[in-house]
Amino acid sequence: MKISTQMQSQSLWMTTALLYSFLSLLTLSEAALSQGCTHPHKSPIDWRPKANESRIFSVGHDPKNPREIRVHVPPKYNESAVMLPLLLAFHDKDMSTAEMEYQSRLSDPAANDEFIVVYPTAKNNAWQSDISVRRWQKKEPQQKNVTDDVAFITQLLNDLDTIICFDDSRIHAVGMGTGAGMVHLMACDSQLSTRVASFATVAGGYGHPSKADHWAKCFPARLPIPIMSIHGDEDKVLPYLLNEWEPAKSRWSVPTWLEAWSEKNGCGEAIGDSQNAMDATGTAVTVTKLEGGGWMSEGEAFGGGTWRMAKSCPKPNSKDTYPTKKEEKEEIPLEVKSTDGEPNGGGGRKEEILTSNPADFTILHYRVHNYGHGWPTLQIKGSGPGKKVSRFFDATDLVLDWFKIHEMPIEWAGEKPKREDVADAKDKYSSKSEMKMETKEESITGEVKSEKETSLGEEKKNAEHARSENHSEL
Repeated sequence: MKISTQMQSQSLWMTTALLYSFLSLLTLSEAALSQGCTHPHKSPIDWRPKANESRIFSVGHDPKNPREIRVHVPPKYNESAVMLPLLLAFHDKDMSTAEMEYQSRLSDPAANDEFIVVYPTAKNNAWQSDISVRRWQKKEPQQKNVTDDVAFITQLLNDLDTIICFDDSRIHAVGMGTGAGMVHLMACDSQLSTRVASFATVAGGYGHPSKADHWAKCFPARLPIPIMSIHGDEDKVLPYLLNEWEPAKSRWSVPTWLEAWSEKNGCGEAIGDSQNAMDATGTAVTVTKLEGGGWMSEGEAFGGGTWRMAKSCPKPNSKDTYPTKKEEKEEIPLEVKSTDGEPNGGGGRKEEILTSNPADFTILHYRVHNYGHGWPTLQIKGSGPGKKVSRFFDATDLVLDWFKIHEMPIEWAGEKPKREDVADAKDKYSSKSEMKMETKEESITGEVKSEKETSLGEEKKNAEHARSENHSEL
């Protein structure tokens, strides 16, 4: 029996009981490859949205406490035999997945034509990392009303592995606000650090246990961990620096958090004299060697509207080898070129050019001047001598570009399977399974569809209002 057109249009929502019936309880080691590429018939429903469409599913292995995820797939998923990367996007406090999708534009085909995006929903409007409730340090079973979101995300990836075809070596995570704190916890987790290739945070809040070592609960099994950060220096919600009354609170300032990850990644302290140079984008930077064998570049970017810092930290040769301090491994990748583009000569003025590959960056940070709390997409006016040209700063493009140049190192990534044709896979769904979905949908679509129709418009209005407020701050 085939599902009617009406029932197909109503299949935006799936019940917990249905999804629970076919999501296998895999261990992380069993999910080395995306099984959705080679065994799509395991899914009894056609979960896929249409091109440039997002759908919401209820997920979780506890039918009494379901979790919602919003899923978006780009047109390439239906048109290409190439496996696509998977991106997990975590919303801020008091933000829905629809608002996160709208503000970040991660589902906008003009910005993203490649990434499958999954937007998980925080339980009770708070992630495990939420600073206000400080739940992330309370994992003991006796604690009530505590959600282990790290375990949830680990299981979610296992489940997605069975129903979506994606490149398992290109899983990435980005979070905004308190969602960025969730990304931090994922990077610290021994399992997820070997599953997620790279991480990015926007306007992030990063908590740590009070009166305890900052990294007492941070045990990534893979180092270094590539992390990108974007933060406005006028953020009043999660300030760039700690307020005077905040030391007693359980939060890092952004510079402290960046330095802590730098130390964790084995970057080492700056040594020797700094050198003035130009990077590949034409930005004037100061380049300094690091004692761990890497280097750091700093400078004003986007016409002086942001301060950018990049660190390239030494990479280990194997799972058992980690970078050590005070071990000089390579020189800063500088090349002398003239302003007419000729290397080591020519008629123009000679300059030092930083010729590094952005894929070598371990830490990349943008401090956006005069910007508040939010996801920055704005026109930056240059200031100072020679900086009158406006530049467009788009966090979405920067985040996606960061993910595009990173994938899981070969020693951690499994063999990539060839993708099976989507059309052939769809034919494998049994009519019995389709009938089951139709019955379930009849019992929930009336209530859920009504809620969707009335709420999505207001969520977009709220998101538009939030974006306009941040634009007005410049």
